[in-house]
Amino acid sequence: MKSRSLLIITLALIGSVIVPSHAIAQGEQFGDKPYFLVARDDMSDPTFQQTVILMIPAPPQAAIVAGVIINKPTKARLDQLFTQVPHLNHPEQTVYFGGPVEYETPLLMEREDPGSDSTRLMGDLYATADMNVIMKTLSHEWSVKDCRIYFGRAQWTPDQLRGEIVQGAWDVAPAKPELIFADDPDRTWRSLVKESHERQVRLDEGAGRSFELAFAPRL
Repeated sequence: MKSRSLLIITLALIGSVIVPSHAIAQGEQFGDKPYFLVARDDMSDPTFQQTVILMIPAPPQAAIVAGVIINKPTKARLDQLFTQVPHLNHPEQTVYFGGPVEYETPLLMEREDPGSDSTRLMGDLYATADMNVIMKTLSHEWSVKDCRIYFGRAQWTPDQLRGEIVQGAWDVAPAKPELIFADDPDRTWRSLVKESHERQVRLDEGAGRSFELAFAPRL
């Protein structure tokens, strides 16, 4: 995989500005790792009810912060959306709704390096928005347990997202690659909400809500 910054994926998601590709090796420009936004039980926006969003780190000065909903499978199949891919493997697999912004734009996440023009997000989790790489991956052998396609994204201004978190619309949790590829996406949200409730009980007994925000990057 070509050495690139986490911002490369953010660029594909939000169309921000380009930064030097060596930044990922240093990790100093961004500071924080990907993290989960977990919708609270009383989320009022139907688009985001019971959602878990993998947030992609962005520089402190970024005008937009963006992420991908990971637990909302659609009724669309790969063979319905990638008709131009020869020898498509697992054509019956569903694609996932990544968010309401530019939902015609695909993003591939995989627990294996798909090659050039991909970005290592954390651990063995890689992502790419390059259509050539996506088509090549789907036409070769790949595991349905380790690879998913998402269409669209979620995005906010930093102040907007900060306000929603403070107002209690979202919980913030460390990202876990195994939850991104969970067999039962519905359980992903339920398990994280349960963890959040248990954590909140501990917070109420001790340090307060500020600890909950410790997982979040600078917005």
